[in-house]
Amino acid sequence: MNKNPIQLRIDTLAEHYNEFAEDPQGRLLRWLANPDTARMVDAFVSVQNEQGEYAPDLFIRFDEPFSDANQHGFTLRDSLINQYQQSQSDLAEEGIVTDWVPPPVLRDESDASALVRCCESMRDHHADQIEHLVGVLGPAHVEDTQAWASWLEKLVTAEIAEHVRFMAVDDDSVPVLGELAEAHPERVVTV
Repeated sequence: MNKNPIQLRIDTLAEHYNEFAEDPQGRLLRWLANPDTARMVDAFVSVQNEQGEYAPDLFIRFDEPFSDANQHGFTLRDSLINQYQQSQSDLAEEGIVTDWVPPPVLRDESDASALVRCCESMRDHHADQIEHLVGVLGPAHVEDTQAWASWLEKLVTAEIAEHVRFMAVDDDSVPVLGELAEAHPERVVTV
C-alpha cells in the first residue's frame, strides 16, 4: 500500500518517538519544530491515540494555560483525573476496567511531584494495556516563557519512573527550551 506524504511524515515522527521511548534515561521529548511540523506532531498523537498504530503507549494531552510555576503541576494532575473520569464509559465499552483511584497529594509535595506520582499511578494501574503514559505538554497560553522553561526543568529533574514520559513542542524560530536541553541532555531528548 502506498502512503501519502502526510502518512510518511507521521511514520518518520513515530520512528523518532519510538527511539525516545526506548531510551531508558529520556523523560522529555523536545520537538524542535516549525508550525507545519508542530501540526504533524499533533497529528501523530491523534493517530496514535485513535489507532495505537505506532506504540503501545497512551498519550494524554495537556493544553491548560501556563501561568503559575508553583501550581501548574497540580492543574495538570487535576486535568489527568478529569480526562480519566470523562473517558470511563468509553474505556469500559472497550473492556478496560476503570477503577483507578488517583493518589492523594502528599503534604508539602511539589506540584511537579504530585503530577508525576499521579501519572505513574495511572500507568501502573493500566500496565497491562500501556507501556508508557506520555504527557503531551502544549499549554494554550504561556505568560512567561522563562518560567515555563524553569517549570519543565523542575519536572524533568523529578524522580520519574521509566514508563512515564513527557513531550513538548519548542518553536524552532524562537526556541525557549534550548538551555534546558543542554543542561539535561540525558533526560531531554531533542528531535
